[in-house]
Amino acid sequence: MALRLEEQTLLQFLQRLREVWVASDGVRTALLARFIIVRLATGDIDKDDYKQAFGLNENKWNKFVKRLNDLLDA
Repeated sequence: MALRLEEQTLLQFLQRLREVWVASDGVRTALLARFIIVRLATGDIDKDDYKQAFGLNENKWNKFVKRLNDLLDA
């Protein structure tokens, strides 16, 4: 299912997602990791959009994706 944003831009949504990510712990962090990975896999949200909203360069992005995958594997 495609992500529908009606009252905010994609960048605004991702900035809010980042705020929730930073404040999350435990199960919520794992659920957010799954959400991000699924959106990347389906192409709903591009990695460059995440990198911009989360303020990540390529090196930090690679570490972030590794952390997401580690959370999914746990």
